[in-house]
Amino acid sequence: MKTLLTILTLALFVSSCGKPAADKSATSAPSVQTAAPSAAGIVKEVAEADFKTEISQGITIVDFWAPWCKPCLIQAPIMDQIAKSSAAKVIKVNIDKAESTVNGLGIETIPTVIIFKDGVEAERFVGLTEANEITAAIPAN
Repeated sequence: MKTLLTILTLALFVSSCGKPAADKSATSAPSVQTAAPSAAGIVKEVAEADFKTEISQGITIVDFWAPWCKPCLIQAPIMDQIAKSSAAKVIKVNIDKAESTVNGLGIETIPTVIIFKDGVEAERFVGLTEANEITAAIPAN
């Protein structure tokens, strides 16, 4: 019974970062203060206009996030760790600033991490994901 309660609590926590309603007011968003998802600046945030160019060559790991999503803020240092230890390019895309890209990729829950190889999706992780699981899925060059 205790295990079931733990699983249900975790599921509720992860599902709380689904796409927000189109009408988000400043009062409805949690007040999470963060200058950027990666304070150290290891993982750069990419604008929607540059997204296709950024993923077009080589291996690129993309973290789709939002500043109001608490699991996304937990995922940020994990992405920094991957950026430090992997030869792959690691970038972030704020879903609130990249609606066309998010809709085109069918992203409904965040954090979502997608590994692209030469612009083609190779692997997708939905929800908070450990570094070793992501790095194990990186395709060979």
